[in-house]
Amino acid sequence: MNRWTSLVTLLVVAGALAGCAGMSSQTVDTTAQDRADCKFPEPMTTLLKSNPKRAVGACRHLAEQGDPVGEARLGYLYQAGLGVNQDFAAAAQWYRLAGDQGNVAAQNNLGSLYEKGQGVPRDLVQSAVWYSLAAAQGNPDAARNRDIILKQLTPEQVAEAEKRAKAWQPAKG
Repeated sequence: MNRWTSLVTLLVVAGALAGCAGMSSQTVDTTAQDRADCKFPEPMTTLLKSNPKRAVGACRHLAEQGDPVGEARLGYLYQAGLGVNQDFAAAAQWYRLAGDQGNVAAQNNLGSLYEKGQGVPRDLVQSAVWYSLAAAQGNPDAARNRDIILKQLTPEQVAEAEKRAKAWQPAKG
């Protein structure tokens, strides 16, 4: 028994040195499985049909750890109402967390929510900001969406959107 205690202590210390204090191998294995299960299109599409609680749980676990991919995918599940009740405000919350970390899909999707006023107040300037951030990372859909929005704004609003996008800094994870 003493040998096991020493082994556990060694693992905890090693985890702390690696920046993973308190994470057991089971937690690491669970996170790896969650990462695999929260992958679009597969196995997520199949899981949503056969085991929606597992699909949502995998993405939620990653999201709650601050993983921007997990946050973005959980946002999508809420936006589309897949495996959860459709909730645009929850989608916006998860997209914001992921978008603040530079997740391009979340930035584009958050731009869409602001454009339509779904889960957030309708704000075309803020929509243009999020679309611009995603477009700057090479997302062609975001670039098209941004261009459509910019045509609807006054020159002052365009300048404000450009100023906000230029000033944006990713959140420190």
